[in-house]
Amino acid sequence: MNEPLVSVCLITYNHIRYIRQAIDSVIAQRLNVKWEIIVADDCSTDGTSEILKEYNARHPNLIRLVLQNPNVGPARNFIDLIASARGKYIAYMECDDYWIDDFKLQSQFDFMEANPDYAISFTNAYEILNNELSTRKAMKDLGIPSRTIAQDELLQYNCILSLTSFFINNKLTLPVWWSSNLKLGDWAFHILNSYSGKIYYSNKVTACYRMHFQGAFSMRDPKIKAIDYIESGEIIRKSIKQEYNQVMIKGQASRVKALLRISIDESDRGLYFKNFKKYIHLLTFKDITKYFIKGLLMK
Repeated sequence: MNEPLVSVCLITYNHIRYIRQAIDSVIAQRLNVKWEIIVADDCSTDGTSEILKEYNARHPNLIRLVLQNPNVGPARNFIDLIASARGKYIAYMECDDYWIDDFKLQSQFDFMEANPDYAISFTNAYEILNNELSTRKAMKDLGIPSRTIAQDELLQYNCILSLTSFFINNKLTLPVWWSSNLKLGDWAFHILNSYSGKIYYSNKVTACYRMHFQGAFSMRDPKIKAIDYIESGEIIRKSIKQEYNQVMIKGQASRVKALLRISIDESDRGLYFKNFKKYIHLLTFKDITKYFIKGLLMK
């Protein structure tokens, strides 16, 4: 029996409000090669698992399930999901998002087959507030043309929209540091995948990224998001190839400065001094002087 060429890997936990739209958007894909859908559910308690079983019964030759019991946490659930993929390529999405282009997979498959020196491709997406399409806006500037993304860009910030990602199935064995206190695991995962090839970005909008208050990251306080990026970047920087360190430090320094500006503007003295001390090693002497003086003046 031939193995699928594309594995669509969906991850979910308590997504009962969104799960049908997510799966339906994947089933609607027009793909002319053998493919599969794998959904990993981390022991949902809201009825998500029952909906998944319903879809599996309707599409037994297309959909496979990874049903965790008991709950194993997002990192372990992701590892088990990706390890289950049999395809040459993997497409990934969380089940509170959805695709809107029925030829998304075919376009990405065709590109990757024609360009074997690429390891990752991704597209633009709309960002919507809850389910209000009237709020949608492109996550990337539509004026930016489709192009190759330099690895340095990925090292400085997570420029890949994971809900549109399509990448070579490298059968990665994720290192221990990946699942240990790493808030932005998708960023690290893309960096590890980028070791094996180039990254391509298409500015065509193929998906919707849903902003909602149950979301793990989208609606968090900007200061907390910045801290997550800085702390995750520190873990990644200390764990990957040494030659990437200086590139990552530049990105981390810009995040630290942004965090300090937010803290100062909002007169959040405690957060300002805590993070100034914690991340001082990422800043130049000029930066240190500038922000330390500002902090003193505002005491």
